[in-house]
Amino acid sequence: MKTNKIAIVFTLCETPTTVELEEEFWDGLQDLAARQYTDLDTLVERLNCRRGAESLPSALRIFAISYYRSVAEAQESGAVLLRAN
Repeated sequence: MKTNKIAIVFTLCETPTTVELEEEFWDGLQDLAARQYTDLDTLVERLNCRRGAESLPSALRIFAISYYRSVAEAQESGAVLLRAN
């Protein structure tokens, strides 16, 4: 299975930074940003500030997977999830 990677340039700490991720991760991160009532640039900037020593692409992937995993676990446990919209 071949995945398409997309490179997006963000300005982080006044420095242009290119991040390349699979299209599915960008889609998921866009969705997560919308759920947090923000945009992708702000979400990436926030994650960049708290990522520690790991690379930014890894931090973004881990954030997305962790979020969707927690949603799946909540659904499996029968929790009621509320979504604003």
